[in-house]
Amino acid sequence: MLSRSIPDAARPIHDAIYGAVDVYLKEHPTLTEVERKKVCELIDVKKLSADASIHAAQNDRLLLRMVVQILFHEQVRATAVIKEAARGNRALEQDWEIKMPLRSK
Repeated sequence: MLSRSIPDAARPIHDAIYGAVDVYLKEHPTLTEVERKKVCELIDVKKLSADASIHAAQNDRLLLRMVVQILFHEQVRATAVIKEAARGNRALEQDWEIKMPLRSK
């Protein structure tokens, strides 16, 4: 297949590959499970944008295993964003913290 001959580094985002796979699966509804698996393996779910992930997670033509992988990756990505935001908030709070000198009576 042509897509396998292109280096992985040359494809940082897989949205177009997902789109092509989706069209292919739509036009070939009689593919066997093994054939669908081979086609779906072209997509790296870690390289899908949020929009493509949302679409793919709801796509009945994809293998259930791939949908689960997409949902898992999105959960990992969301958790990382939340953790990073929490770290940023703590750093921001520390920057704004006012240090009061102790006063003696």
